[in-house]
Amino acid sequence: MSYLVIARKYRPMLFDDVIGQEHITTTLKNAIESNRIAHAYIFSGPRGVGKTTTARIFAKAINCEKGGPTIIPCNECLSCTEITGGRSLDVLEIDGASNRGIDEIRSLRDNVRYMPVRGGYKIYIIDEFHMITKDAFNALLKTLEEPPPQVIFIFATTEPNKILPTILSRCQRFDFKRVPIDKIVGRLRYICKEEKITIDEESLFAMAQMSDGGMRDSLTLLDQVISFCGINIKIDQLRDALGIINVDVYFELTNIIHEKQTAEGFKFAAKILDAGWDITEFLHGFLEHIRNMLMTRACGAQALTEVFEGYRKQYEHSVSYFSEQDLLRMMNLVSETVQRVKWSIKQKFIFELMLMKLIQMENTVQLSDLIRKIESMEPNENNSSEPALKKKVNSVATTAYTNASVPTIQNITTPNLNLTQAKPSSGSMNIEVGIPQVESKWGAILSKVKLEKIRVGAILEHAFPAEIIQDVLHVGFTHNDFTGFHIEIIHKEREYLSKVMKEFLGQRLHIQCDLKRIAEKGYRESILSETTEDHYPVVESVNQATPTSDNSQKDRVELFKHIRELEQKDPLKRLIEIFDCELIEVSHKTNT
Repeated sequence: MSYLVIARKYRPMLFDDVIGQEHITTTLKNAIESNRIAHAYIFSGPRGVGKTTTARIFAKAINCEKGGPTIIPCNECLSCTEITGGRSLDVLEIDGASNRGIDEIRSLRDNVRYMPVRGGYKIYIIDEFHMITKDAFNALLKTLEEPPPQVIFIFATTEPNKILPTILSRCQRFDFKRVPIDKIVGRLRYICKEEKITIDEESLFAMAQMSDGGMRDSLTLLDQVISFCGINIKIDQLRDALGIINVDVYFELTNIIHEKQTAEGFKFAAKILDAGWDITEFLHGFLEHIRNMLMTRACGAQALTEVFEGYRKQYEHSVSYFSEQDLLRMMNLVSETVQRVKWSIKQKFIFELMLMKLIQMENTVQLSDLIRKIESMEPNENNSSEPALKKKVNSVATTAYTNASVPTIQNITTPNLNLTQAKPSSGSMNIEVGIPQVESKWGAILSKVKLEKIRVGAILEHAFPAEIIQDVLHVGFTHNDFTGFHIEIIHKEREYLSKVMKEFLGQRLHIQCDLKRIAEKGYRESILSETTEDHYPVVESVNQATPTSDNSQKDRVELFKHIRELEQKDPLKRLIEIFDCELIEVSHKTNT
């Protein structure tokens, strides 16, 4: 007698024997018990998960000669044994890939009129149903809509999306799932026990992982391993038989990346190529390895249900070297390399290039974390010096601008814009803040606004304080390129800007933009230099617009000196100094 492979020898014979598809077997059993058997079913799902097997069990259950329809076929009567052996005249299994034309479907449509020979139903099981042509689908529509009462169709497919919607709407659809690894391991353990084969747990896990959720695939692998190893199976022999890459190799690579050992990276690449492993397969395995590290980092090692328990502690130790951002960057780089390797004749060079990029990749550090760390380094200094410095700057600002003259404003005729004017608050107010005080704080105000509301800050960057009437601050512009659209943006943020004024000036001021106020050339240069020099005024530019006495000039120098000192308290600037780096570019996205 010829050898019967394990996948056929241990094929499920009852609904309860089907592994990992309880949601489907329960539904079919309930349909049989309640006599609600439909005329057409679609079984969809990955390969090797039990679609055709379930269809055969269903056929035996409804055609069993001992009490059928029944949820437990006897597997002993003539009908059951013929269906199991594939010899039944009432259960026809058709390969949709080789019988895909309209002529075959016409022949099937003619045969459905005949009554079953032995059982109560005539059942057509069409495998690879998605391979049938569109014309053949259309030829089957009428038969599916109004089939003879004794006919049942069961269509098995791995790609239900290729089936016409008109076919899908006439069938009950059951989606088979991939079998969980733990259930595959349990089934393999049971079969090895029945076959009197000794095997370690890691080998069972390795075969279950390699089967990718397919029960039939795992049984085929077991047959192959038994032929290579005999009745005593060890993990090292299994890796040699199936060409499985040891997980320790991936841990070795991550250690090289962490320690940034360029020379070891080249040696590692040579080791992989000399071992004869396929680079694409290695990269897929490394992607899964990084994914496991990311899951460990985010959820803990207990979430790695598909990883052998002996490796979980290694994952916990390995992820301490990398942040989640590092792992995501690594996954992106490896994914790109997989695509490049497919179309390259120099796979070795691309593989080595990827390794060098991974080794030279700098660790990701959150800017907010660095700022918090820097601020925690000098808590006493910051807390003690800043209030006193702020008080000193305010006093100097008041003295410096006491006798300063307001820049000359030139009126330019502009179109009459229908804009909502700012209304002064009811009642008279004693205004304590003047234009000099506003000018002294204007750079700091712009900095805060640009950080919190970029679009508003970009507009005010070209504005200057011109006049204060009651509680309204009138601002002009350095050029006449602004329109009512920009002014409306400022108007919508009046309340926010008023709070900012209160924060810096101690008094709420409502900003009113005036397109007719355009600064003269000298003052315009002053404003432009203000906005380009980190939003702080430059003494030379101010002098062009407002000449002052020698004492006033000294006061201004003292003022801007202290403003520069405040600027140095900016955490970002301190960060640049500490790490000896430079700010290359800052870009802002606006929604104008």
